[in-house]
Amino acid sequence: MRYPLIFWAVFCTCLNNARPGTVCDAVARRIFELSDQTRQRYSAAPLVWDDILAKAANTQSHDMCKFDFFDHDSPVPKRHSVADRIQQAGCLISTVGENIYWSRGYPGESVPLLAIDDWLGDSGHRDNLLSKNFHLLGVGVYRDKKAFWVTQVFSD
Repeated sequence: MRYPLIFWAVFCTCLNNARPGTVCDAVARRIFELSDQTRQRYSAAPLVWDDILAKAANTQSHDMCKFDFFDHDSPVPKRHSVADRIQQAGCLISTVGENIYWSRGYPGESVPLLAIDDWLGDSGHRDNLLSKNFHLLGVGVYRDKKAFWVTQVFSD
């Protein structure tokens, strides 16, 4: 029990003192950890962090903020689908899933738990989070003022 409390204290300190990109990185890493813990509770294999999937996830989170949309399909040319974004990030992957989340008015340290709870409450997002077919995960978080846009990209 001592280690989770130490991590949480460090995590909150980082959120309060960090540059915006660092806050987003901390939130993304915490979402990754909570995703793994959630999968463990449901007897699914652990996930491996993937930088290319994270790059595609970051692109989607940034685009949702910049172009004012909240959807898996992007209006940005050549980045319409998650497969397009992964290819643009530098990889060809056959099986892919994506979860998105948006939050306004909550502090960064609350966003990871809120996102996981939201995804578990929706059958499609829950299926992605718990799929035994997925072994890789990248998480991208973008913040603008008090809002957070979160994207998870899963693959085999």
